[in-house]
Amino acid sequence: MFFALTYTRQNAAPLKPSNLTLTQASQEAYLKAISDSNAALRRARLQDFLRAHPKSPRSFAAQAQLEVLNAYETRDWNYITKVAYENSLPQDIRLTALEDYNQRWGGDLLGGRAEDIQNLRVNIINLPDKRPQPNRELEQGQSPIPRNIIGNRLLGEPRRVVITPPPPVTRNPVIVQRPKDVIIPPVVRKKVTPRYPRKALSRNIEALVVLRLNIDNRGRVQLAELVEVQAQKYQKDFIKAAQKAARRTRFNPQTVNGNPVPVSGIERRYRFKASQ
Repeated sequence: MFFALTYTRQNAAPLKPSNLTLTQASQEAYLKAISDSNAALRRARLQDFLRAHPKSPRSFAAQAQLEVLNAYETRDWNYITKVAYENSLPQDIRLTALEDYNQRWGGDLLGGRAEDIQNLRVNIINLPDKRPQPNRELEQGQSPIPRNIIGNRLLGEPRRVVITPPPPVTRNPVIVQRPKDVIIPPVVRKKVTPRYPRKALSRNIEALVVLRLNIDNRGRVQLAELVEVQAQKYQKDFIKAAQKAARRTRFNPQTVNGNPVPVSGIERRYRFKASQ
């Protein structure tokens, strides 16, 4: 008799809450925070969740997601600060870029930079432009007014001269582009196969266990959360075996622009299959 174990990994997807022992309020707050599509609101709700439920089993997952969002926000803030003080750019372009950051990261929300944004806006307005101004001096040349006109007598209207102003200076629009992030998802570095429960193996009982993993920036599994188990009997034994194997598995951590970052919601499946 022999058995074969297979597993697959899929990208994170919205799933039903697991059966962890959470209070109803903690569970609802966490799910509401991670389901928000707006990055600024999601960051604010994650911070609020950690303040309200510091001992929740989901606090590590919330902290990991918050660290990723904070890394993105810090990158954007450093970029917009550089643009704000680039006074070779038109002032309206710099102000527009700052408002774009403010709308994207919600300066007035929890954890926002409302005061810093206001100070930077004032600095942009007060910073003089270095753009060249058009030359508005009249062209040098002989005056069309005769020099022999007596100053205290009206001898006639001087010949009118039409002075054509220089054409307006046209500038090409400046498009401020944010650099795109290079994200590389985690990859298994050390695979660990779960041990088949003896009682289940002796009775040819098969199973499928689906786990959702939180992986830190060292590639270690910090949380192996049950999503689904399919088995006629010995469900607890199958879950325990899968979770033990998941915690011993090692990954190359996820990277953003070459920097390792924690990640949550990585789904892995462990299939227990016995055959004669």
